[in-house]
Amino acid sequence: MQEKKYKSPLKKLVKFFEESRDKWKEKYVEKSKELKRVTNRIYDLETRKEHWKKRALEAERKLKESDIQVKKKS
Repeated sequence: MQEKKYKSPLKKLVKFFEESRDKWKEKYVEKSKELKRVTNRIYDLETRKEHWKKRALEAERKLKESDIQVKKKS
């Protein structure tokens, strides 16, 4: 494998590559945090959706039962 030859001094290259690496790491950490927030938000919304769905089904069931009782009395 052929080694790359840079024209810039090694001191400048090291600084450039370190800054580049640090920016990449910072970007990755921020993306990881954002992904975690979004994942938690999706979980929370799905949980709430399931909760309200159960409540709606239960309310429908109770409504049907009360309609049946009203019809029996009539």
